Amino acid sequence: MTPSLTELSLRAVKWNYLGIAARIVSQLVAQIVLARLLGPEAFGLFASAFLVIGIGSILAEMGLGSALVQKKQLSESDVRFAFTWVCLGGVFMSGLAYLLADVIAQFFGDERIASVMRGLSPVFVLQSLSIVPLALLKRDMEFRTAQIVQVTSYLIGYMLVGVGFALAGAGVSSLVAAWIGQSALSAGMFYVARQHSMRPMIRGGDPGLKQFSVRVLFTNMSNWVVENVDNLLVGKVFGPTALGLYSVSYNLVRTPANHLVVTLQAVLFPASARAQDNLGSLRRAYLIVVAGVALIAFPIFAGVAAVADTLIGALFGQQWAAAGPVLLPLSLSMMLHAVMAVAGPVLWGKGAAGAEMKVQFWIGIAFVAALLVASRYSVTAMAWAVCGVYGLRVAGMTMTLMRHVRLSVRALLSALRGGSVLAMFVVLALLVVDRMLHGWTPMPRLAVEIALSGILLFGFVMAFPQIALSSDLLGVTQKLLTRTPLGRSFLMRRIQSLQPVPTP
Repeated sequence: MTPSLTELSLRAVKWNYLGIAARIVSQLVAQIVLARLLGPEAFGLFASAFLVIGIGSILAEMGLGSALVQKKQLSESDVRFAFTWVCLGGVFMSGLAYLLADVIAQFFGDERIASVMRGLSPVFVLQSLSIVPLALLKRDMEFRTAQIVQVTSYLIGYMLVGVGFALAGAGVSSLVAAWIGQSALSAGMFYVARQHSMRPMIRGGDPGLKQFSVRVLFTNMSNWVVENVDNLLVGKVFGPTALGLYSVSYNLVRTPANHLVVTLQAVLFPASARAQDNLGSLRRAYLIVVAGVALIAFPIFAGVAAVADTLIGALFGQQWAAAGPVLLPLSLSMMLHAVMAVAGPVLWGKGAAGAEMKVQFWIGIAFVAALLVASRYSVTAMAWAVCGVYGLRVAGMTMTLMRHVRLSVRALLSALRGGSVLAMFVVLALLVVDRMLHGWTPMPRLAVEIALSGILLFGFVMAFPQIALSSDLLGVTQKLLTRTPLGRSFLMRRIQSLQPVPTP
């Protein structure tokens, strides 16, 4: 029997979150070890060059990966056309990055960035080789394979190559070697996992594929502006050490937020594409996902904001102490980012990528203006500007989504209720405990606070599941739990006793 779309989506979510757990742990450990070994300045130099790599990767990909996932009927010529052009884009961007390395270094006012930029330039070619096989895996909802490749390549690239170079005293070159190693390994593994025709095809291709890819390209560029112009200005105005403090704070909260939302996006986009003409299914899928995201993201990131100084001191040490005031607003921003990011794949799956593009374009302009003003004051002021603009962004994206799928405000607030209430309890508890344990060193204090947060999260869901979980989310939770040993536990019986509305 062919599995239903719901079955495929649940299977994909399960494998994605198994992969997420491994990736978050490995990335957090690698970041902590490398941050302690290298210090803020090395991370700032790398972050300056990596900003260029980020926008270059978007230009090289040209939106073709998402277009392959979205297209209803995919032909071999579509695959060949996409692969040819992303490879050409990768080669072009690699050459351009190498040639412009000195110009980029002059922009940031530090000649050391030129060598970092040249070292990273091959990444464009390596990443281009991964785009098509990864898109095909996503299209087939084969997320188990995708997660295995991503986790394995990261562990080898960062935990072995990166940390190994850092221990040998390679400095910022450790981060360059780690990224190159990860990109090369993932390119090879993705192609082995999902082989496809590599015959060139420069002309032709479906016009619909091209049109959709162009809309995605401009949307991704607008997203890049919103998500990276703050790092760009910090590096330009305040220098590499300040950028190191800012980027590590940003990545500390952005990495788990991205794993949370990107994993859901990867499932929600192809699922929405399949159900793009069924508004009821799209509304239900969105409300389930946004309720789950709020339940996880709101208490976690609100909790991080509440004890930002303790967290920085425990993980990175005193040399990173100045990152605490920056982490607070950035962590709050991730709550908003997590909710906003759910709307994008639903709009893309419905073929309305242009609607998101318009919102992101105007938010990008507002973001640049706010950051230019904040950059006259301090890095912390820029972090608060980020938080404010992310608020505008989530409002614009959510209202756009609500119009396209005819979603009511009441239904949305109901989905966000559980996460919001739990976040308030977690913040109050952490503030009290952090103050009570003020005389302790950061590491044991943080350990107690993490344990307390975990108990509160679990206890709230157990004691008040009707508040924590919407009716649709209860149905999905029940399905997920029946697939695990946890399904035979008290938690499963507790949820079953509520008799949620069945999820189709």
